[in-house]
Amino acid sequence: MAATKTYDQCSDAERLAYFDAYLAAWDVVNTAQRKFDTLVQLATAIDDVSGYKADSLEALRDLELLDNQYRAFKSGQAGIIPPPDPAVVDRIQKTSAQLAQIVAAGNTAQTILTLMLQGKAEFDALSA
Repeated sequence: MAATKTYDQCSDAERLAYFDAYLAAWDVVNTAQRKFDTLVQLATAIDDVSGYKADSLEALRDLELLDNQYRAFKSGQAGIIPPPDPAVVDRIQKTSAQLAQIVAAGNTAQTILTLMLQGKAEFDALSA
């Protein structure tokens, strides 16, 4: 397992890779949350409204968790496992791009939720 590092222990390249991963993960979750809010407005069945609201709330929670993870790292209160190579950031960025395409195509909420959770999990793997 890779060594955990605080902000001060990370190289500039490691900080940049972590920040890129954070931004990509934040984009994934934020895009999903906005889509769920739109689906709430468009839904006609009460079950769908409830489900989309729950998904939106989950995304809002995940945005707050992402922000807290980043702030804890930035303030030196938590360490990270620096991305070992650009492939980690690339995977999160590809998930973000894939989610944007799916949202634009109007695909199902379940697919959007799955991608949101995938992008968040990739980022979470960097936290110690």
